[in-house]
Amino acid sequence: MNEKTSVESLGKSIGYWLNSGSPLIAEAVAIQGYDYLCIDEQHGFYDFSEIRNSIVAINAASRIHTSSQEVYVRVGENDPFLIGRVLDAGADGVIVPQISSIQDAEKLVHSVKYHPLGSRSFGPMRARWRGNTTPGQISSASAAIAMIETRAGIENIEGICSVEGLDGLYIGPSDLAISLGQAPGGQDNEVLENAIAHVRQHAAESDIRIGIHTFSGEEAYARLSQGFDFASVASDLTHIQGLARAHLVKAKELLR
Repeated sequence: MNEKTSVESLGKSIGYWLNSGSPLIAEAVAIQGYDYLCIDEQHGFYDFSEIRNSIVAINAASRIHTSSQEVYVRVGENDPFLIGRVLDAGADGVIVPQISSIQDAEKLVHSVKYHPLGSRSFGPMRARWRGNTTPGQISSASAAIAMIETRAGIENIEGICSVEGLDGLYIGPSDLAISLGQAPGGQDNEVLENAIAHVRQHAAESDIRIGIHTFSGEEAYARLSQGFDFASVASDLTHIQGLARAHLVKAKELLR
């Protein structure tokens, strides 16, 4: 393919994670200037109409603010119907959980790409409004990103990276830690960090872009400095909860 996929065009990118199910919150975040936003179908509170409306809201905010934000969806599972539906609705790519084998990665690519790389059914709907009209153009602009979050995914990473058409890897540190027998969210976890470094090394050797989920801007910066290409920050619900708590604590302190 001559054209770069959307994930390849990002460079070093900082994204944001959306769990709330609210298109309004998606729009409010979109105007902040993140490089990409990810709508979380797997653990978030979205039905399909809310995913579609959130994509529309983000696209509109991007045009108003003359930015070029990408919109990704972490789908609930490695399913051709779920993947095709959000791509047809205008998502720039999908992040697919629990990719643990070559076969998993091949299924992901087949669901994202049209023939000859894949077997996605042609019906791009909103996707073709983005300026890509042919199957080849749409395939090139639709990113297939494999989430590496299991021990098996670590063990099979070399084979996963060899799958033609795979555009990126995305590490889920919490599930990966659990899969390795570690506590999620631990700091300075040597076992987890060694596994993360192992995946990052194979991604670099295979010229595949790699991202990771983080819980703060500082952590996102640290991961990008380590060699990650893109990093997502926290989530809308995490920040709403944290700010609500902080303001309540401050008000109570002042009332004492």
